[in-house]
Amino acid sequence: MEQFKNKYIEALNLEIKNLKENGDKLRAEGSADESKFEMIKTNIVDIYLKIFMVAYNNVFVKVNHECLRTIVDENTENKDKLIKCYEFLLNKVTEPWREKLEKNKKFNLVEKIVIEEVKIEESEKIHNMFKNMING
Repeated sequence: MEQFKNKYIEALNLEIKNLKENGDKLRAEGSADESKFEMIKTNIVDIYLKIFMVAYNNVFVKVNHECLRTIVDENTENKDKLIKCYEFLLNKVTEPWREKLEKNKKFNLVEKIVIEEVKIEESEKIHNMFKNMING
């Protein structure tokens, strides 16, 4: 799992680097809105990196979050525990985004809708990367 952890962290850091570079390029070209979206995506990937480390440390180091204790105490392999912890924490973060998106749609707040869609799209992309990498 240590090897997977290092590869996943490396992939997330590379994604952050690429998004920042693209955002800087867009800003230099005068594309402020597109640059803003790249910054939002960068923040999402950074959130996923931090959440992954919390999940990883709770499975392999020590349970610090009471809400994860039931998952970590299960009689399953550590890989499965890591997946469950990570997805549990990610859901805690992304569920409010989905709720906010629906609320914004109800009031036709176009700019806010686009921002929430960018956040959700990037989070799904990173989550799929995680699933593909951990399942080999």
